[in-house]
Amino acid sequence: MFGSLTVAENLRLAERGDAPGVEAVRELFPDLVARAKQRAGTLSGGQQQMVSLARALLNDNRLLLVDEPTKGLSPRVVGEVTHALEVAAASVPVLLVEQNLQVVRRLAQAVVVMENGRVVLTAPAAQFLDDRALVERYLGVGAEAPTQKQTVVNEDREVTA
Repeated sequence: MFGSLTVAENLRLAERGDAPGVEAVRELFPDLVARAKQRAGTLSGGQQQMVSLARALLNDNRLLLVDEPTKGLSPRVVGEVTHALEVAAASVPVLLVEQNLQVVRRLAQAVVVMENGRVVLTAPAAQFLDDRALVERYLGVGAEAPTQKQTVVNEDREVTA
């Protein structure tokens, strides 16, 4: 995202060709439509995250790599960003790194836990998240607490990480 450009300019800059996702972006992020003429650098952190995500969703993608999309966001914005990722995941594989286990529970189908750059566990997300002992063992937290040691893969399409 370019802070000196307006929201509309940031989105136009990200468009490739026919940009099939323009209408979806408008529906997912009505705040951005209302702020189209505002400089992106003056938006709140959550709104800036929406611009970044909207830029990625504008075009057909083979894969979305998303790193901590909800970090530092208000609960309302976390819900909006999570919903947008749910919509995206219906049509494109999403590789998500996320600290918020409630968001992981909503989005993930599979969990891959890595330590020191090595995969130490792969499991269906629900099975992993429902096992408090596994969550505590591998992530060092209770089942609903945030963590920084997880990578989540949307299993609809195979993604090797």
